[in-house]
Amino acid sequence: MRIRSEELIQRFTLWKIVNLNLIFIVLPLFSKLGGDVKAPVVLDQPLPFYTDAARKVRIEGTVLLQLVVRKDGKPDRFKVLKSLGYGLDESAIFTVRDKWRFKPGTYKGEPADVQIMVETSFKLY
Repeated sequence: MRIRSEELIQRFTLWKIVNLNLIFIVLPLFSKLGGDVKAPVVLDQPLPFYTDAARKVRIEGTVLLQLVVRKDGKPDRFKVLKSLGYGLDESAIFTVRDKWRFKPGTYKGEPADVQIMVETSFKLY
């Protein structure tokens, strides 16, 4: 089942889980979370840093990342679905990869690799 990233962004409300090639994919579709797959849980979620370049031109918005949370809870295989540029995409990836902590997703009660999407917002105050 392939869905264009634009459709994923437009449907970002509820979660549906699909098993695809032994990686469980959490897709934001109009259906309830169900089945034997449970999504990962974020345990620690520090904010990403704002780059000087983005601050200088007052860029605000959201970076949407697709990633896999491995059985050990470590995030891997990042893909930017919605970009802001000015180093903010890299800042979001760095922060999620190196600083966020996850409780892994499960399949039938056992830890499993689960693909999720993470939205990181950047706002100047």
